[in-house]
Amino acid sequence: MADHWLPYGETQVYVSVDVANLVGVAEPTYPQPSRSPTQVLHDAMANPSGPPLDELAGAAGKACIALDIYSHPSALAVALREVVNVLVDEVVPRERITVLLGSGEAPGGGNRVRRALEGDPLLRGVEVVEFNGMGETSHVGETSKGTPVEVSSLWTGADLRIALGQTRVDPLAGYAGAHSAVVPGLASKATIAGIRRSLMDSPPMAGRLELNPVKEGTLEALDHAGLDYAVNLVVDGEGRLLEAYSGSPRESWGKALTALAGAPEAQVEAPVDVVVVSPGGEPHDHTLYQATWALATATRALKRNGALVLLAQCSGGLGADAFQTLARVKDPKELQRRYMYGAEALALLREAQRRFKLVACTALPGLHSKPLGIEVARTANQALQAAYSGRRSRETLLVPQGCTTLIQTK
Repeated sequence: MADHWLPYGETQVYVSVDVANLVGVAEPTYPQPSRSPTQVLHDAMANPSGPPLDELAGAAGKACIALDIYSHPSALAVALREVVNVLVDEVVPRERITVLLGSGEAPGGGNRVRRALEGDPLLRGVEVVEFNGMGETSHVGETSKGTPVEVSSLWTGADLRIALGQTRVDPLAGYAGAHSAVVPGLASKATIAGIRRSLMDSPPMAGRLELNPVKEGTLEALDHAGLDYAVNLVVDGEGRLLEAYSGSPRESWGKALTALAGAPEAQVEAPVDVVVVSPGGEPHDHTLYQATWALATATRALKRNGALVLLAQCSGGLGADAFQTLARVKDPKELQRRYMYGAEALALLREAQRRFKLVACTALPGLHSKPLGIEVARTANQALQAAYSGRRSRETLLVPQGCTTLIQTK
């Protein structure tokens, strides 16, 4: 037997797979870091695309820095220290700097980032606020499709608006970046729902930017929300900072995408019988809504009538009203007709249940999982055995980072 540990909330769970059944572990491949994190950030800040931060800071009375909570905490902390140092050097007092954790779609999902910042002497005096989607927002416009753009009032009230975040695969927008700290990070549920409603007509597009309606809606909303300066980070699977690009939000993101290249891709020889997938632990499995997107990755590697094992703690619960209000709805057209925030994820869950056997190892209580028809096992190994039940062929693939891995089958 081969024992493998996979992310689960802020911990890990292990699965034991017979060596004869284990096809492999599908995970990204990154290069080794060539410079220290501090040097990477220093080089990025010294060579921005667009006006340098010290020039922008000179006229700022109040600065707001948005952090993408899905980014690796240690890399974010290094970037934040560099940015705060520049602002302070340009006579922006620490008490006029606000750090916003962009948790708009995942209230409470920013705990890891908050802990990484606590006790840092360089950040003493800087206010850190988690935006949970329920705070005060300001209406700043509408997209071309009529989606209201509502973002944190702390953000709109700042003179200088900065975003820090990891450029990574995003299950919905194709790829995320520093701007994701603002939209969806600081956006209201109405704004997020308006953008993601397009997923009722098209499947999630992880790794695809062209003709991606979620990406287009996000960037259009960002134009209304405003973003003056961005730092886009390229980070490996262990949180080590590889590259960083600063300046213009779109240009720095483009450079980071080029640097990321094919690193998130994992090659799989052929579809398998069983896929064991973890969304990647916190914050990717903070709620069922977030964890569900890992299913889109896993199903790419499955044979027809295969089985899925989802390892998602979901300490934040369901994460979207649709999982309760529409729990017993299975018809995609009915989900679309009765759309509310989360119906797009529920539709993906229903499609996975229709095509495959799905077993979850989760902390969700039965009153939440049973109405959704989710079979729940107490441990990861029990979930795997339930997936194997009745199967003669048991080729198994493990996917530790389901929300940020691109599976390519040959």
